[in-house]
Amino acid sequence: MTSRDRPPTLSRALLSLGRINSAESPINSGLDGFYRARKFKEIPNDEKEEAKRSLKRFEEFCKGFSAIMRAEEKGDADFQKQWITKKEEGEITSRIEIFLSSRSLSHSLFRSKKQSQKWLKKFETLGEVSEKTRDETVDPEKVEEAIKTLRKLHSQFKEAFEYEKKTSEKILSGKTLFT
Repeated sequence: MTSRDRPPTLSRALLSLGRINSAESPINSGLDGFYRARKFKEIPNDEKEEAKRSLKRFEEFCKGFSAIMRAEEKGDADFQKQWITKKEEGEITSRIEIFLSSRSLSHSLFRSKKQSQKWLKKFETLGEVSEKTRDETVDPEKVEEAIKTLRKLHSQFKEAFEYEKKTSEKILSGKTLFT
């Protein structure tokens, strides 16, 4: 029975929206940071700091996604327990949040190993671009490439989850019956 065949319930709607939000959140952080980075020279310092914080959150996600995927490739069963409980100085995103976002994204959108590998490499590159952008040492073309890549991922994500999100929102708004 697929998620579309299941009778709608309030708890399924909440879980579904939580999973969707978890996967979409790092993408939005990256887009927000890179959009603002386009205008680093023009924006006030407080906006610049907020953009750098968004980029830092995205960078942490990219590094975490990479670590999680690489550990899975190696078959390291203990990695998750060890990695989640650690916290490095200066991290602003909890590792459990990164783990849940990575899981939601990889299991929901990257259905094949080939797709996962493709996006793993892209996230590693995007993480490096994010770090250089925060340091203000990146070529503006790299920022534009990062935005294009994240837009592509975001549109794929929205397309894949449009039905599920709308159904869950209808349930929560009371516009549909649930059991």
